[in-house]
Amino acid sequence: MADSLQSLLETLQPSLLVLQNPNSIDRTAKRLAIGNLRECGMGKLKDPETARDFLQNTHTILLNCICQDRVEKCREQCLEFTYDAFSYSSDTSFALAATLELCKKRVLIAPKMREPEEESEEIRLGIVRLLNLLLSKCSAQAIKPAIADDIVQVVQGCIKDKFPDVQKEACCVLLTITERKSSYIGYFGDKITKAVTPILRHKHAILRTLGIQFIHYSRSWNVWW
Repeated sequence: MADSLQSLLETLQPSLLVLQNPNSIDRTAKRLAIGNLRECGMGKLKDPETARDFLQNTHTILLNCICQDRVEKCREQCLEFTYDAFSYSSDTSFALAATLELCKKRVLIAPKMREPEEESEEIRLGIVRLLNLLLSKCSAQAIKPAIADDIVQVVQGCIKDKFPDVQKEACCVLLTITERKSSYIGYFGDKITKAVTPILRHKHAILRTLGIQFIHYSRSWNVWW
C-alpha cells in the first residue's frame, strides 16, 4: 500500500505543483493538471484507504487551490475533483478544520464586507457541500468543541447567503450533524438555537421544513437544550 501511494504521489506531483501557484493565470496548464489528477488518480482513489492516505498528503494543496486560485474555472474543477476524491475516502476527520477554514474565508461575509470572497454561487454551494460530505463520513468523536463552534458559525453565515441553494445546504449540514449524534449539540445549544431560529421563519418552505426536521431529529434522541 505504501509503495502504491508513493508511486501515485510521484505520478501526480507535477500536476499538484501547477495547482500550488494561485497567481498563475495559465488556464491551459491548470486545466490539464486537474484533468491529469482525474485520469491518473481517480481509478486508484476508489479504494477507500488509498483515497484517505492520498488526501492526507494532498488535501492542503487542493483546499488552498479552491481558496486562493485566481482562475474561477480552476477553483471549480479542483473543488469537483476534491469532492469526488473525498467521497471515496474511508475517513475525512483530518480535513475538517481546513475545510471549515475554507468556508469561513470564501463563503462567509467577512467583517466590513458586503459580499463573500467567493463570487461564484456554484462554488460557494460546492464548498458547503464538501463540508457536508466530510461531516457525513467522519466519526462523531472527531467533532471536538472548536470544530463544533466553527460549524455553527459557518451555518449561521450560510443561512444569510443570497443563493437559496447555499442556505439549503447549510440546513443539511445541521441535519448531518444530528445524524452523527455528536455530543456537541448539548454544549452549543444556545448557538444552534440562533442558527435554527431564522430557518423556521424563512420565506422558502423547503428551508422551514429542514429546520423543523432538525428539531424533530434532535428531540428524537433526547439531546436538546
